[in-house]
Amino acid sequence: PGAEVTASLDQVRETVAGVIADVRERGDAAVRAYSEKFDRWSPDAFRLSAEEIEKIVASVPRQVIDDIRFVQDQVRSFARHQLDSMGEFEVETLPGVRLGQKHIPVRAADRP
Repeated sequence: PGAEVTASLDQVRETVAGVIADVRERGDAAVRAYSEKFDRWSPDAFRLSAEEIEKIVASVPRQVIDDIRFVQDQVRSFARHQLDSMGEFEVETLPGVRLGQKHIPVRAADRP
């Protein structure tokens, strides 16, 4: 079973890498094509307006919103502790050869 799982994971990685590359290259046209292919869904627009988001959030039970916020806080707290435990460093292993570890945050894409 180990080899089968590895082969399956490799296939998934290959598929996902292809989708990501296609979306980078073709943008929204690729997103629409994959939405139709995988979800059989082709909305007029993929981006929701602020009003649409507010309406959807208002339809979610308060307990679900509270649970989501609780989990977000838990994940953020763990991530902070995890980051604190991984210090940045630099070492010169040979003259002029510097190796190290530095933490650079990944920014979310700017949204209009």
